Amino acid sequence: MENFKKILKKDFKKIYPNSIHGFWGNLFEKIRCAKLSSVDEDEYGEEGLLRMDVGYKFGDYKTLRFLGSGGYATIWLVKNKAERTYEALKITKSYIGDREKAEKEADFMEYMMKMGTHRNIVDFLGGFQITVEDACHLVMRYEVMGPNLYDIIDYKTKFHPDVVRKMIKHLLKAVEYIHRQHIIHMDIKTENMMFEISHEDIRDMAKSTDTTHNIYHLDLTRANSKFTLKLADFGLACIIGPSNEKADPPASPFRPPESVLTLTVDFPIDMWSVGCTIYEIVTRKQLLSCTPEDNDSYRLLHKLAKLLGPIPKAPFTIRTRPDALSVFGDDDCIHQGNPNVRRNFANAARKYLNDDDSEAFAKFLIQFFEYDPKKRVTAKEALKNWFIVPKGDQSIRENEVICLSKLTYNIHFSVNKTSESAFSYAIENSQLLAVFVCQRENSIQGQPLS
Repeated sequence: MENFKKILKKDFKKIYPNSIHGFWGNLFEKIRCAKLSSVDEDEYGEEGLLRMDVGYKFGDYKTLRFLGSGGYATIWLVKNKAERTYEALKITKSYIGDREKAEKEADFMEYMMKMGTHRNIVDFLGGFQITVEDACHLVMRYEVMGPNLYDIIDYKTKFHPDVVRKMIKHLLKAVEYIHRQHIIHMDIKTENMMFEISHEDIRDMAKSTDTTHNIYHLDLTRANSKFTLKLADFGLACIIGPSNEKADPPASPFRPPESVLTLTVDFPIDMWSVGCTIYEIVTRKQLLSCTPEDNDSYRLLHKLAKLLGPIPKAPFTIRTRPDALSVFGDDDCIHQGNPNVRRNFANAARKYLNDDDSEAFAKFLIQFFEYDPKKRVTAKEALKNWFIVPKGDQSIRENEVICLSKLTYNIHFSVNKTSESAFSYAIENSQLLAVFVCQRENSIQGQPLS
């Protein structure tokens, strides 16, 4: 048995140099994520970011690695010397407006943590302020996470269809939970879905000398792949209530028509964004792309109408923005053609799903893009949909399925005398590595192959 494991690892490394055989029957791909963002020098000016480098010490913390930056903060991997743990610190600019944004995010995270942690929400560990040279910066403590979903999609890793379903399920569970807590996220997208990583990955990241990229080991290629996705970044979140209004219409490709046409803020806004995110997970493309000209929110409505069909005025007559009604035509609709939305969704998915699953995906997804917010699917309802039920390797597209009898033949061929070519063929062409390993082990022990 031990000899067979050595053979497996030897052949596996030849075929998959970017993968590791983490434990018996499990496959992890080494993923080198997008280049880490750098910080422009002018961001460190007055009321700007705190200038830091690796090895910077403050309180119980020591910075180990720069993880990235956002609109108003940098994120650092640190060692908490008091608790002997790794943490991710989000450190804001000293500008009071940016601190207020961060305080709002911290308030929401504390509110949710009081309700109890959730497997698909990033853990918030607390916050504090630091003052350096009379400049005050807010520091938020989070669990250390891996890459975001956007980076993984961009990496072009080929997911098993059941991995796609699991990603969608984790997203829906996170949204169902926050909606139960009366919270609207307002910024759901692939960039804000983070992968949980192992302590070993965190430790390796802390020791890595590659300052341009982070490397993670993720298992995303098999039907029973093990991973956890978590929803992050609650900087735009709000608690549901009658006073919720957004004064300025957002120019975001993830927002629904009511965000542009009305002042209303409610749960269906998140569900539209979830639909956009699901589309991107399955097709590897954004449903709606933005250009600099699309800063005009009403221009986005015309793009939506072209993509999803005519937008009627009727659902948007309550709490309407003063200038919104002018975008509708004489028949109280925004017309840009009459596309076959369901067919277009199915066709977009066929590169990654078989025909039956592509049709099921289209039927599932269309519920998220109901123009009338009252008719839009909820997270709780979506979690019951047939599309996200795991289906094993039956859901792989036909041209990617290896005939099991052919696989079995190659295993038989190498039972008594190891044939590297046959052995490699079996591994290289099989999506069923765990099954292959099990069958190979049984044959070595004199048991028949199933």
